[in-house]
Amino acid sequence: ADPGSARMAALAPTLGAFARPAHAPRSCRRVSSSRVGRSASRVSPRAAGWFADPSADVPDAVSADAPLRVLVAGGGLGGLFAAICLRNAGADVVVLERTASYRPFGGPIQLASNGVSVIKAVSESLFTRVHEVSRPFWRTTSGIRDGLKGNWMFTFGAITELPDEKDLPFSICVDRSDLQEALLREINNGDDSERVVVEMDSAVVKYANRADGAGIDATLADGRVVTADVLVGADGIWSLVRAQMFGEPSGVKGAGSTASFTGYKLFSGLPLFKPYYYEDVGYSAFIGPDHYFVTCPDRAGRVQWYGFIKADAPNAVDVSDPRAFLEETLKGWAPEVLELIRATDPSEIQQRDLWDRFPSVGKSWADGHATLLGDSCHATMPNIGQGAGLAFEDGFELANVLKTVTNRSEIPAELRS
Repeated sequence: ADPGSARMAALAPTLGAFARPAHAPRSCRRVSSSRVGRSASRVSPRAAGWFADPSADVPDAVSADAPLRVLVAGGGLGGLFAAICLRNAGADVVVLERTASYRPFGGPIQLASNGVSVIKAVSESLFTRVHEVSRPFWRTTSGIRDGLKGNWMFTFGAITELPDEKDLPFSICVDRSDLQEALLREINNGDDSERVVVEMDSAVVKYANRADGAGIDATLADGRVVTADVLVGADGIWSLVRAQMFGEPSGVKGAGSTASFTGYKLFSGLPLFKPYYYEDVGYSAFIGPDHYFVTCPDRAGRVQWYGFIKADAPNAVDVSDPRAFLEETLKGWAPEVLELIRATDPSEIQQRDLWDRFPSVGKSWADGHATLLGDSCHATMPNIGQGAGLAFEDGFELANVLKTVTNRSEIPAELRS
């Protein structure tokens, strides 16, 4: 068995034994947390109760005995961090994650000062834990480089200088799985850990604001209907919550969706390779004719790289030998680019079309008791290091808004404010 998968499974919060419809039997995965001896019976009675019993009556007034019930669709980085923020604000939270289990995936990501600062504001213990598994950009150079010559065109003061001047946390490079693991540990920590329930292999497929104004009904993929006070769509760029909210095709990805093809096919690799600049450089974007190439060394001696290769249209067949293709396409580029491509096993080079969405600044991100978070409402390109950071800011601000709610009937107006 993959030891990484076993470690991630051991960190997944204990799952409640929720009732499932007779027509869709399946086992309810119970995964013990990193806290020794924690059993499924210790899951929050309040959270398990409202999630399992949609007919339960709740008063309009919010109180310690009747806290807000928040359903988060999507257990990725943004959804897990939002759950921590909402729990700290006094809510009972259920996170629904469509995958069957947490396992190592992806590679290093950049988390800029804004995202790191939000982590610090929410939890010092989480801030410390994240830094234990990160490579900070302190005393490194980051910026734009000439794709052909390799020389610096200009550097990013916001990454290396501004944090020092303003006493802000430095940007970091952290493996996505390590960050996810840190978030799961934080959910499992403290006296309030049982206010968050995470259910795997579950997803929201549609929602309906209740006609009586008493919350929102979310229909899950297995047919269950759950009533909550707030539904948070943290289900990514292809969000089903977003699709319903904005009247877009539901469950459609790529060319049939409302997303825009960027004109690039993305190639990515993560070789174990220590370049000469490993200690001195944080983030580099090599800009050249038609294409660009982004690199970021991590703490484990690897370099995450992304090759943005111009494409006329999406859905082209993947190239059979991506390393040879990139070497030919980027012939004459800087040696710092070519050496990373050559150091990567062709079978480990990923390929995908790159899609984006225009920022939804002209539309409200709320519909009654439903709201959006992260890529569902403001997807970002993978080269700017803001996807997770902006999602973290969303969760922080959402918790601040809901913390002031004294009556459930106030929620739609507060979410639109």
